[in-house]
Formats: sequence, structure tokens, C-alpha cells
Amino acid sequence: MLLAFNITDVFNVFLLGSALLGFCLSLFMFFSKYGKNKSLLFLNLMILTIALNNIQSWALALNLFQHKFMLSYIQIPWHFLSGPFFYAFLVNYLDIVDLLKKLLKFFVFVFFLMCIALV
Repeated sequence: MLLAFNITDVFNVFLLGSALLGFCLSLFMFFSKYGKNKSLLFLNLMILTIALNNIQSWALALNLFQHKFMLSYIQIPWHFLSGPFFYAFLVNYLDIVDLLKKLLKFFVFVFFLMCIALV
């Protein structure tokens, strides 16, 4: 007997599976003795936001919240948080916090110079 899978069903299984694996990894890293590092905390938060985004996408794809008409207006954009968490992870993992402060001062100075030049 052939199993007939719809591509939507396969997509939903991957969404749910990746969300559950993300939650498990996140819980494991939160309670691990090695997860107390600041860079690993940001990596963990990035994984958690991607898992939350996947579980929300899975729930919306299956219309689990169809009876609540306001959900389409108040969806939480979890994927927007993954970028800043990844940036914070890289800054702390590569230990370039001091270099970034110097670069930030330079670019703020250049920005203000350009603003003054345009006026």
C-alpha cells in the first residue's frame, strides 16, 4: 500500500518537528552547566525564537486559532528577534565588544558629519 502524502502535510511535520527539537535543545542549554556563558545564552534565545516562530506557523497553517479572528492582526513576529540575538551571539562569542564600541563611535561621528554636510 502506498502512502499518499500531501506536500502540505510534510511541511507541517517539519515545522512541528523543528519546533519541538528547538524547545528541547533550548531547555537542555538553559539547564546545562555549560549554558551559563553569555554568548551561549544569546544562541539559546535565537534557537528559542526560531522554535516559537515555527510553532506559530504550524498552528496557523492548521487553522488551530481560526475561531479567534483577531489572531491574524496580532501575530507575534518571532523571526524579527532572531537577527539581534544572532548578532549578540557573534559579538560575545568572538569577543569583539571593545572593537565594536570604537567602531560605533567612529560611525556615529561620520554620520553626524554627513548630516551637517547635507544641511
